[in-house]
Amino acid sequence: MRAVHLATALVLILTPQAALAEQGDGRPRVAKSLQAAGDPLAANQEAARAFNRGDLTAAEAGFLRAISLYEQAQGPGAEAVGVGWVNLAEVYRVTGRFDEAQAAMARARGIFAAISPTHRYLAVVENNMAALARASGDTAASEAGYRRTLESMEAAFGPDHPNTAVALGNLAAALLAQDRAAEAAPLLRRADAIEARLYASDAPERAATLSGLGQAEIALGRYEAAIPHLQAAITAYARSTDINPSLLAGIRTHLGHALRAAGRPQEARPVLVQALEEAERAHGASALETAAPLANLAGVFFDEAQYDAAAPLLRRAQAILAAHPDADPALASTVNNNYANILRGQGYLDQAERHYRLALAADEARGARASELAVTHENLSGVLRAQGRFGESVGHQALAVTLYRLAYGARHPQTARALGNAGITLGLTGDHEGAESFFAEAVGMLSQMLPQAHPDVMVARINLAWLYLRHMGRPAEALAQYRAATAGIIDHAFDAGRAREGAGGEELRRRGEIFVLRVDAAWAAAHLG
Repeated sequence: MRAVHLATALVLILTPQAALAEQGDGRPRVAKSLQAAGDPLAANQEAARAFNRGDLTAAEAGFLRAISLYEQAQGPGAEAVGVGWVNLAEVYRVTGRFDEAQAAMARARGIFAAISPTHRYLAVVENNMAALARASGDTAASEAGYRRTLESMEAAFGPDHPNTAVALGNLAAALLAQDRAAEAAPLLRRADAIEARLYASDAPERAATLSGLGQAEIALGRYEAAIPHLQAAITAYARSTDINPSLLAGIRTHLGHALRAAGRPQEARPVLVQALEEAERAHGASALETAAPLANLAGVFFDEAQYDAAAPLLRRAQAILAAHPDADPALASTVNNNYANILRGQGYLDQAERHYRLALAADEARGARASELAVTHENLSGVLRAQGRFGESVGHQALAVTLYRLAYGARHPQTARALGNAGITLGLTGDHEGAESFFAEAVGMLSQMLPQAHPDVMVARINLAWLYLRHMGRPAEALAQYRAATAGIIDHAFDAGRAREGAGGEELRRRGEIFVLRVDAAWAAAHLG
């Protein structure tokens, strides 16, 4: 089931402290003109707090008031006025008013450039212009802007400054949005190292980078490695004085995705329930911000074949998106694709196929990423296979494998799972040698990348064993795969038992070994003579 994956943008918004000079020892001091202008400073601070907690109406009014007061106190060309225009532009960007954001950033750039052509806040303008390009869908301009921003930040603030860490995170987010996690991860690790030297381990300032690290690990297929990063991000962000429920729900959503992908749906469910509750409290049950948490919670029920529980959540998400025709088309495609998965699970194959084809047409029309197209092709292949249309299924599954390799590389859990599904389709067409090749490759990769008790590993082994036993007359090799799958289950149970019972877990292992021996004996009697 396709997960809703929304990369976190680490947008630098200037707070009142952006209008600071620095003492020789590096500590900030407030310029005298700002000290005298307490009212505009207070207005700007309150507006920044409103922005951080997601109250954009109050933030817009507060920044406009702060700009007016600073213009009266210091003149229209003052640095503090430029800061106000930067902040106001961020409100416009987040609310989708891109033309107004462009105009506000142009005013800020003009003010800073007039003060000095090398003014360090010109780097901030560059950063936020890149964020604007990304929000408007221009990924190439966004990446180029963030690369220029990083160079400017390092030149203006130094390689170990928190603003440089923000620039690293923003560039990484742009790369994650293009399925380039291998390039994003080193940038995020560098940003995390900078922030680890500056802040406590649970400081709110570290939350965005930790969340980005978690997302990068998910994209790289390292699900277990992603989980502690995302848990730490939630802990850090929860300590913020101005919590934005949407951001917190977003981090929880990524954690739920990682837990699902790691084969831990029971742990994912309460996390995603909490994310949905936070979104509903902050925005309302019918708000656009609630659609993604609904889709992700439905994913947990789908994983557990609880289709009747998943379907109402996805129908709610569809209704929300229908009321917001300007919503992100990627989210709309994800929700519709996932709803088709539910229809397929319930046996409504014709309806599911129609929804998959509509989703594929929409994805192709908008130029969707390779990873998104791969999911839709694979889903369409699955429903065609379920209808016995194996020739059509093979073509879509082969294309899915190619797209997964393009998006994630040849060695990734998603690619391996797609190979396993390709093996199923080939096996059903009678190409048992081709199926064996795909199954064996999938088992080899998944068993190296995921825990042995992970459902994907066990399914891959069982599929290969099924092929050997039912179609290739090789029961000994089938037995080896069944034994490996059984051992994974036993080891998982032993680890869980040891954690609960201490030394008593040894008894659990002995019972497990006896169980495996009995399975072997029964198999040998039935198939090996």
